[in-house]
Parts: sequence; C-alpha cells; structure tokens
Amino acid sequence: MANRNVPMLLPLAVLFLLGSGGVATAANVIDRCWRGQRNWAADRQRLAVCSVGFAGKMRQNRGAGVVAYTVTDPSDDPVRPRPGTLRYGATVLPAKVWITFARDMRIRLAQPLYVKNFTTIDGRGADVHVAGGAGIVLYHARDVIVHGLHVHDCRAQPPGRVVVPGGAVQPSGSGDGDAIRLVASSKVWIDHNTLSRCEDGLLDVTVGSTDVTVSNNWFHDHDKVMLLGHDDGFTTDRRMRVTVAFNRFGPNVNQRMPRIRHGYAHVVNNLYDGWRDYAIGGSMGPSVKSQGNLFAASGGAGDNKKVTRRMPAVARGGGGGGKDQWHLHSVGDAFENGAFFRQVGNRVRPNYNRHQAFSAASAGDVLPAGINMSSFLKFSLSLISIALSSCSRWQQELGPAYLSTKALRGSGRGHIWAFYRGRQRRLGPPPPLPARRRLGPPPPVLVPHTPASAAAASHPRLRCRCEPRGCSSGRIEGAGAASDRRLRCRRLGPPPPLPLRAARLLVTAGMDRSWINSRLFSKPHLDGVNEFMKFVLERFDENAEILCPCRWCLNRIHRQKGHVEDHLYIYGIASTYTRWIYHGEQSDAGINENEDHLDEHTSFSEDVGINEDEEENPPDRIPDMVDELYIAEGQDGGKSMFAAILDEMKQ
Repeated sequence: MANRNVPMLLPLAVLFLLGSGGVATAANVIDRCWRGQRNWAADRQRLAVCSVGFAGKMRQNRGAGVVAYTVTDPSDDPVRPRPGTLRYGATVLPAKVWITFARDMRIRLAQPLYVKNFTTIDGRGADVHVAGGAGIVLYHARDVIVHGLHVHDCRAQPPGRVVVPGGAVQPSGSGDGDAIRLVASSKVWIDHNTLSRCEDGLLDVTVGSTDVTVSNNWFHDHDKVMLLGHDDGFTTDRRMRVTVAFNRFGPNVNQRMPRIRHGYAHVVNNLYDGWRDYAIGGSMGPSVKSQGNLFAASGGAGDNKKVTRRMPAVARGGGGGGKDQWHLHSVGDAFENGAFFRQVGNRVRPNYNRHQAFSAASAGDVLPAGINMSSFLKFSLSLISIALSSCSRWQQELGPAYLSTKALRGSGRGHIWAFYRGRQRRLGPPPPLPARRRLGPPPPVLVPHTPASAAAASHPRLRCRCEPRGCSSGRIEGAGAASDRRLRCRRLGPPPPLPLRAARLLVTAGMDRSWINSRLFSKPHLDGVNEFMKFVLERFDENAEILCPCRWCLNRIHRQKGHVEDHLYIYGIASTYTRWIYHGEQSDAGINENEDHLDEHTSFSEDVGINEDEEENPPDRIPDMVDELYIAEGQDGGKSMFAAILDEMKQ
C-alpha cells in the first residue's frame, strides 16, 4: 500500500478509535436508539424503549415509580446486604429499581445474586466486573434488564444461605458456576455485556423461560456458551422464544452458540469468530432461523467447519426429533474458511409484533463487537502503521475477526482491498465520489408569535458548498457579500420568507411546535413529546385509548397512552400534524394542514420487521436507508440529495 493513502487511513484510524465496536452497525437499531445521544446519561431510562426482539419494549422498567439506586459499595453479604451494595438494590429493595454504579468496581458474589422483578442493572459509565465468585440468577423473574457488565471467572460456591426477592433467607445449593442463568423467567433483555471463563455456561435460559433478547454481548474464551432449554424431557420449553442478535462469539469458544431444545431462536447479525465443535446445535426438534450472520470457521487442525449439529436425545422415548420436526434455516448468512450450514426442514418466521420487529442487515455489514478501548487503540495504531509504511498486507491485532470490505478504500488510482486473517484481496477500483453540491440556505428558525418575514430576515447568512481544491465545505457567507471566484460561490441573497401558512403550522394556539421536525431523542423532541402527552392527559380519561399520531400509525390506530408515548419517542410525530384536532384541539377551517399527513411517511412502515423472503441476494436497502436517515435526522429538504449520492456511490 503506497504512502499516498496516508490521508485516507489516518481518518479511518480515528473513526475506529471513536467507534462503538457493535455488530452490524448499519442496522443495529439498539445502538442507534441511545448510543449516539450525547446526553444519554441524563435520561438513562430511555434505554428501556430501545430493546427489540422477543423481549419487546421494556416499558415497565421506566416511569415515575422507578427508584434510582446507585451502587457505592463493592462488598457482598449474601444474608444481610448493606445499602449501597449491588445485592441490596437487585434483591432486597422493594420497588421497581434502576441500578447504576458510582465508579469502576469489581464485585465478588459470595452466593448467587437473585434478581427480582422490574429491575434494571445499568453498567454504563463505569467498568463493572462481577468476577471470581457466584453468578447472576433470575428465578421466576420478569421485566429485567442486565446491561453493561463484565461477568467472568464465575465459580460454583459451597452451599450456604442467601437472601431472595421478598427479603426471605433461604438455603442455597452449590450452583453450576453459570455467569447468568434464567429459570422460569420472562421478558428479559441481556445487552452489551462481556462474558467469559466460567465453570459451566455463560448464559442459560431454562425451565420455561421465554421472551428473551440477547443482544450486543461478547462471549469469548469458553467451552459451553449458551444453553436454551432445560433438558430433553422438559416439554414446556416448546413455548420458549429467544432472539440472539448483534453478538460476537469468540475467539476461543467451542460450542453452544446457542444449543437449543424444543423452542424457537432467531439468530441474526452475529459474528462467529471460530469454533471447535459446532456453532448452532440442539435436540428435540427446535426451530432456528439464522439470518445475516458471519460464520468464520477456525483454522486449527481438527476444528469443525460445519456450523450446525443435531444431538441425540437422552429423554425417554426420544430420538432427538425426526427430520420433519427440525427446522434449521439459513437466510443471507456468509461463510469464511470453509464454514458451511446444513439446512433441515422448512423456513421458520419469528412472527414479531410491532414492538419486537427490527430490520436485519446483510452479513457483509457484520463488524466485531465487544471490543474494549485497549483493543481499539491497538487496531487503530495498526492502521496508522500501514499508512506510514509500504507494506502490502497486515495482520489485525484483534485476532480472527472480520472487517467489512466497505471500510477500506483507496483513492485516486487505488483499489478496494479486503483484509482477513492477514490475507488481502484486490476487489477492483473504488467507485468515484460524487461531486459536492450546494445545499442552499438553512431554513429560518421560528419563534412563537413572530411573523414569518421577520423570522426569515433574522437569518441572512447563507451556507454554501463548493468544489475547488482548498475550499472547505460548509463555508458561510453573509447575504450581502461579494462573490468569491476562488470558491465558486454565488451570492444567493437573503432566504425567501417562509409562507404565512407554514408559520401557522408550527406556531398554533400560542405553542411553539417546531419540535415536531427536531431530531429524534434530542431535548426539543423529548420536551415536545412530554408537551403533547400533557395536552392529551388534560382532555381524555386516564384509561381511554387515543389515536396514535406517530409516523407509523398516522392517527389510524387507537392505543393506550403509554404505547402512544413510546411510539412518539421512537418514531416521532407526523410532521404535518401540527394542529392536534384528533386529540381535542379546536380545528381551523382556514388551515387544512392535517388532511394529507396520513400518506406522508408510508415508506417508513415498510422498513419494519424481517424480510422473510430474503434469500441469497439481499434486496436493495438504499431506499430504506434513506427513509431511516431522513426520519432520524430531521426533514431538512436533503432527502432527495442524499438518495442521489447513495445511488451514485452504488453505481
């Protein structure tokens, strides 16, 4: 690689330093929901509506009745836990609780930690390790979130006594040495954790547990990773439903990613970084849909290249399930190093509802997950060393992991190179970059009770984009400034005044409703949703269902107020629904702004759920990407421009 690529690789290294390390970043709806928000720490409970998959939205884990509890003491007393310890908040405190950590800490559990209902353990903002002792147990629990923990080196403890939810102290067995174990639990979200090196399993979902989402976790350095299903004779697990999404498995893992009995698993957009025995297996006729995963088989001698395995049953009268009972189906998966997937039975659908559905990315967009900042620094330094040397190949320091071929591009006469396990492959010249375009003047910011012409006159500065070398994009000129030939910018004059009708759309009844077009999860958007819900609560009974004005429902569907609030947070309100005539506001015969909003964002509803008919060639997602970005970033007139840029890059 020649030194002419230095300007290209240095920004790329910075990009990796600042990146999140998530899997399938292009379509990771969970990270997109909260991780890009700078003020996420000011509203931690917003995380509860970011979950997808069978766990659905965790609405019961947020709200006015939730107690904020901070762990300040890393010690552990399994019988009489002190206030300030993790066990006191997760087990003893008699309320819905949101647990955070005051600082980095390492917690050694003397006995398993029994987590009660409606508990969120939120490790964001601190480096929290639960290590060297017992693990975490959810026993007959529901509505539980475990987020952002490092659970490793768990050991089976000698029998003793332990406090359980409700405050009673009961005898405790020795346990199995699992990191996290679910027993007869439901509606559980395990997200953004790092799990490794425990005596038994890293994650067990057993004894009738169901409606579980396992997402964005990193499982490494372990034998038996994930077990779904108690045993072959426990037929209640037939109702088990688990989503396994955006996780990284490996390196140094052997089997059970997952191993499933009886139930259903949707395994989507995960990175399999090698295995010794098998990746996905099971017994007793389970159903598995594998979609958009990257399976990179290990290169070691004797390692198995086959992804799937059918185990013989050990239950009386069982034979592991006949072929007609098994359903192992692969859709859009990618395979490296000779890995292959043996399909059995028919395709099986997750049948998500609207609160569970999400879009799956292609396997080519799967990136490493669970990478800590130390690994990121090593990887970024390796990229910089490539830029400063003339080496033609390199070895990624993160071990056998996959880097999307979209990430490394040459410039000028260069080519696109794909790097994997120290090997490179030339894919051809990169597509030409589109020419920069003048974006035009920014829209005026309206102030309540301010005429449109006055608002326009208060913003006379224009934004220009220009093409010549040495011209910095985004230059701002005054409206009266002369033309600069070197910059090739025309004097555009002051922006045209906003029509009076448009001004009335956003300023009605003395309220500023410009928040309707603000960015999702921004402070104006959150405050605006609160304003709308306060407006509704003053006009409707507490238990009444109301029309949902979000960009999905468009005032077509009646929902409970809590569901309406969730939809407005996640999807935003229809941009033309500025006079709330369906929710008790007086209608104005002179303004018909609400008449056409029902058809405004129909394309948005098309990009929800999983494309069940997707086969080897995934469909073109550029229109979906444009709509997602258009809705997430605000409607500033740039949708058509961005679509054209993407289309040019695709060509």
